[in-house]
Amino acid sequence: MEMRRIDKIIVYSVFIVPVVLLFSFAIFNAIFGKSTQELIIEDNLSEHFHGTVDTLYRERNNHNTKYAEISDGYKYAISTLWERFIDVNDSLSKDSLSFKVYIYKPSGDTIILNYKDTYKK
Repeated sequence: MEMRRIDKIIVYSVFIVPVVLLFSFAIFNAIFGKSTQELIIEDNLSEHFHGTVDTLYRERNNHNTKYAEISDGYKYAISTLWERFIDVNDSLSKDSLSFKVYIYKPSGDTIILNYKDTYKK
């Protein structure tokens, strides 16, 4: 059974147009979109949390990333470079639009970590 011309146009449109649009979107973002570095910086600046570290754990499904679960319910993904500084019962504090994470130790010591130190130079 031979398809009519209009049927062929409809079938091709249904399958080809979405693929063309998807590739066009990907190419547009690659050329005009934000770089990975810019997206990471935006994410870091938007983070906001204050609380005590209740538990530390690793998520195997997320590249074995270490997380701190904070008393306010926030799950903080710890940079590999900072893992040694954060322990259970430490207080963590970070405000939006800041690159600095403050760690208040139970002993009274304060450690200030700066996201700018984690970026590629």
